[in-house]
Amino acid sequence: MVQGLEVTLRNAIHGLLSKELGSDTWYNTVALGRPARAGVEYAKEKVVERGAVLLSGRVVAELKFGFWVKLFSHSYDKPLWVPHLRKLFPWRLDGKRSFVHGRLMELKTLRNRIAHHERISRGRRDVRQDYSDILETIGWISPDIRRWVASINGCEERFTRPLPKKSKPLLAAQASQL
Repeated sequence: MVQGLEVTLRNAIHGLLSKELGSDTWYNTVALGRPARAGVEYAKEKVVERGAVLLSGRVVAELKFGFWVKLFSHSYDKPLWVPHLRKLFPWRLDGKRSFVHGRLMELKTLRNRIAHHERISRGRRDVRQDYSDILETIGWISPDIRRWVASINGCEERFTRPLPKKSKPLLAAQASQL
């Protein structure tokens, strides 16, 4: 489900900036900070290493989720948020770049925990709230994609299913008899 957010966000940003800046290689001309510029160069290298033609869609697909989230940080307020990125979101979020960035940072942290096979239900995380936040964030960009992601992921069903009972660990002698 997090991948639904990641793909929705990157495709929306890429589509908007390609249209507004008149080039699908906008990432070559936008004044990106050093880490973001390095991310673009790394993505291009990955495409070339695979022996693929260096097309914008391939570069965009190689860019890390952190790259896209960073575009909503304070340093991109005037060059990207004000003239372009705010248009991705409904009027109620217009001018609320820091809110969008904060939400995306939270979801990036969740995504990284999942990607690194860390427990996500321990501590202060509320998995149901995370699920709701992901769907809400996708819905800011596309209500249709939000409905589709909600319909295919199975989280609602898992939330209503009772948790399995804990079983006692088997002793080595018991396990050898199985």
